[in-house]
Amino acid sequence: MSQTTTDRSKIKEEWVSHFEMLEGSLGQNAWSPLRKEAMAEFAKIGFPTTRHEEWKYTSVAPLLQSEFAQAFFPQSHGLTRADLNPYLIPGLEANLLVFVNGFFQPALSEIKEKGNVIQAGGLKKALENGEPSLNRHFGKYAPIKDQAFAALNTAFSQDGAFLQIAKGKVLEYPVHILHLTDARHGNLVYNTRNLILAHEGSEAKIISTHYTLGSHEGFSNVVTEVVAENQANLDIYFIQRDKSQSFLIDQTQIVQGKGSLVNTVTVTLEGQFVRNNLNFLFQEAHTECHLYGLYFLSGNQHVDNHTLVDHAVPHCESNELYKGVLDGNSTGVFNGKVMVRQDAQKTNAFQSNKNILLSNNATINTKPQLEIWADDVKCSHGATTGKLDQDAMFYLMARGIPEASAQALLTQAFASDVLSKIRIEPLREFLEGEIETKMKNRS
Repeated sequence: MSQTTTDRSKIKEEWVSHFEMLEGSLGQNAWSPLRKEAMAEFAKIGFPTTRHEEWKYTSVAPLLQSEFAQAFFPQSHGLTRADLNPYLIPGLEANLLVFVNGFFQPALSEIKEKGNVIQAGGLKKALENGEPSLNRHFGKYAPIKDQAFAALNTAFSQDGAFLQIAKGKVLEYPVHILHLTDARHGNLVYNTRNLILAHEGSEAKIISTHYTLGSHEGFSNVVTEVVAENQANLDIYFIQRDKSQSFLIDQTQIVQGKGSLVNTVTVTLEGQFVRNNLNFLFQEAHTECHLYGLYFLSGNQHVDNHTLVDHAVPHCESNELYKGVLDGNSTGVFNGKVMVRQDAQKTNAFQSNKNILLSNNATINTKPQLEIWADDVKCSHGATTGKLDQDAMFYLMARGIPEASAQALLTQAFASDVLSKIRIEPLREFLEGEIETKMKNRS
């Protein structure tokens, strides 16, 4: 994909041309009608600009100024299980699903659970095997209308994680979905599609991570559809600590049934450009979700968290807490929207965004939103931005604690409200160590 110019129409036409070549290579399959619909949508709308309300504070120009090769087909990478060690969570035993450039790698993966508990592997293989649940769920939830990158993902993706947890089963081990971008030989872009089905009464903890290999730029465009059926219980952890030359756009659509509970924690520590779209839809009453986020930014990082919780039915609850620590010349965006529709009486919805600026050059744009059309509800939202508590700094330094150490202590205390929601101890301890290291490197 040549990107020697930021002429958006030219770049758009190049994507359309690449799609035509890909379709010619793949031939017709069950995804073809949806692919063509998605590409037609992208051809109509093109890439978003800052004139689009949902992209007001995030420019995609850095993406369009880079030249990326398309990862259309699996390629030899030479990676071994030992090569994965830097990208695993120390001390964590997990069901491991490994993807390189968006394609499942069975030889690098390991499923610890029994076959009657979990079905885990590649989405492409599930399609080839005629997995019946794909007809019911694939492409049914993540919208492509006016969503350029979701449309591109739908048009170009061929593989991704397929995870199905059987009715009433509780996973003994977490599922770690590890996405690797092989940019050792040049800049690379790929699209991957994930489908997670938690059937009635099932429980699971899922970790999603992305890493770039090599010194070149990597761009991951990801769409994940999650279905939590009645009484299902899911914890999903999005851990983003890729290299400084990485780009990530991650859209996740979560649909919940009656009595289900979904907890998400999104932690962003590294990455040049990160855009998270996290959307919830309540389809049945007596449903609950919790959204937690922590972004700890430095240098020239840019991270944009967009969330949407759609209370479409009554007797549901959502709680949202996102916290940001921004240093250097970094920029952050938080746009959280809670919609309470007319029939969604007895709704409880709470949203909060809190930010600390460690540098005079760091910037945060925050926009918590409530749209309420029902009258019997309890809802609140708010946002704060400021420096570290100077009284607390003075208190610590007066007791002999150096300034840098005092800042680190207060920052870790600020982050603890989010990190404490991670119910996998090795993962929580690992992230606490990463934040401590980041603060030490700052000083």
